Amino acid sequence: MTIFTPDASFSDIFSSNGKLFSDGSLPKMLAFLALCSAIYPALTYVKKEIFIEGSYDDFKDIINEVFEQFEYEFVSDNENSITYRKKSNFARFNRLYEDQLILTKGDSPLFLSGLRKDLIRISSRIEYMAKEKIDTESNEEKN
Repeated sequence: MTIFTPDASFSDIFSSNGKLFSDGSLPKMLAFLALCSAIYPALTYVKKEIFIEGSYDDFKDIINEVFEQFEYEFVSDNENSITYRKKSNFARFNRLYEDQLILTKGDSPLFLSGLRKDLIRISSRIEYMAKEKIDTESNEEKN
């Protein structure tokens, strides 16, 4: 069976006489695609709390360092939030330019929203490095 036949039409592809798709499958495929498109954002875009002992200003250097480690660049800053996005244009293209991570400023907990995969990695790293900084400072004070 060849996919490209010179005398086949679009309606032949969806006919029930042994062609690629059966009658009535196009609306089902479109409905499935619409359902996946509706569910996708709910599964992949999340908002997570970052628990640190202090405020954004106390750990600003650590937060910026973590975003640099994960190859994110600064995009914008306002009084309530700061926005980062991937540095690589290829990575941005692969994510269909839906690569922004938005961090709310203020006291703990900070809120980070964006794609689940990177968000969980970055938030965990920020919490770990913030805890490490506090432990280092408390050890220095004891000595």
